[in-house]
Amino acid sequence: MSNPLDVQELVEYCFDFLHGSKSDLKACALVCRGWVYAAQSQLFAKMDICDSMVDQHRRVAQLLEISQSPHILALVSRLEINLHYLASESFLGAITQFTRLKEVRISGNSMASTPGTASLAVGALLSLTTVQRVELHCAFPTPSAFLQIWGGCSENVKHLELGSVHVNDFEYDWASSPVLLRSKVKLASLRVLYGDFILPWLTTDACPFAFSQLTSLTVCALKEHLIDWSVFQPKMIERLEIGSNAIQKPINLGPFTRLRHLVLQVHGPRNLAIALTVLATIPPANHISRITLDCTYPSQSDIFTRLDDLLFGMPLPELVEVEFFTEYRNVEEPVKQALPKLHACGLLGVKSWGSAYANTRGFT
Repeated sequence: MSNPLDVQELVEYCFDFLHGSKSDLKACALVCRGWVYAAQSQLFAKMDICDSMVDQHRRVAQLLEISQSPHILALVSRLEINLHYLASESFLGAITQFTRLKEVRISGNSMASTPGTASLAVGALLSLTTVQRVELHCAFPTPSAFLQIWGGCSENVKHLELGSVHVNDFEYDWASSPVLLRSKVKLASLRVLYGDFILPWLTTDACPFAFSQLTSLTVCALKEHLIDWSVFQPKMIERLEIGSNAIQKPINLGPFTRLRHLVLQVHGPRNLAIALTVLATIPPANHISRITLDCTYPSQSDIFTRLDDLLFGMPLPELVEVEFFTEYRNVEEPVKQALPKLHACGLLGVKSWGSAYANTRGFT
């Protein structure tokens, strides 16, 4: 009778439960040769090389060692790396070994010191056909350096996050930028955070992305008057998240006919008052099942009374929950008292910032 632990699929399934314990996975890798691959697949599934506080020479040495181990790179499904470490020629040459890479997060202040190699490395990572999610949180010395990284962008990229991305030329005319891709990459989700200069680029032919299949859109800390909502095909959006800085004036939700999940960051009485106007634009024929309010403590009782009356009286046939997130703890009872109608009909959920809140953010 064969030993069930000799079945590789069963071993990998069991090791899935150990993905959060590196010490256990390392111990399992030493048990027998048949367990090495399953243990290493968990150990190296996520490679984090983002900490700029760690000695750079030590990190480069580690990268060189890893770059010479193609079987390790082939196990990585998510890579988080700082721009400092993309200047390595050895790492650049080893990028093709990431044969299972699905998610890439690149951060750092600037690649100004070594723009050539770093730009090539970023571009090489984005061109991998296995990559589906890209998170970019860095600065670029020139518009051309930023544009260069998208020249070979894989058509399989479906999820894009641009956070704090900027270049050292705030007056650049993005409309004059060259078109680098013949066909645009069709995104399923887009998050744009802290980077007003990104908005004009997204509306030009130089942008390599199309939004005809976009179902999830997040815009935070941007100037609302710069946002052309029609560019993002609102009739296709199912999840919309709007940051407090983007709610400068009321936004008409009428065109968002497929919207199912609405997230509003409404910090401060003024933003909350504007949010009320935004919510009032929800069309009668809607599919909204969840409304999330990232809000401060409900001290403005009159505004919360208006909010309670508005949502309770609106035609929201598919609504299952109104989530109320706050930075304060132990506010469940005050929130219930501030929104009695929603609480009475079982629609109100109250959560504080933390793991539960983090799980609602990002791509869906």
